[in-house]
Amino acid sequence: MIIIDQNVDQFVINYLNRSGYDILSISKSYPGITEREIIELAKTNKGFVITEDKDFGELIFAHQIKGCSVIFIRHTKSKYQAMLNQLDQILDKYLKRSLRGHFSSQ
Repeated sequence: MIIIDQNVDQFVINYLNRSGYDILSISKSYPGITEREIIELAKTNKGFVITEDKDFGELIFAHQIKGCSVIFIRHTKSKYQAMLNQLDQILDKYLKRSLRGHFSSQ
């Protein structure tokens, strides 16, 4: 399951839905929960987090949180398609299990 942080643009959520991914939107299902709670959701559901929030990097690295994968995305509106193409590549690798337990950014 892909846990979509509340700061991820609706464009990305719509794309992932259309692509058939199993997603959980924090903004729809759990608005206002903390980053740590999002990480626990991902761990409980054996999923990973897609976010645009740099705080996840600090939590994963500085606080050495284990057992949660995070994909950190940054983009501009003019680069949506390039970002989605890169996200597809990352998701393909993740779903083949080669990125479990990692922090990825593009």
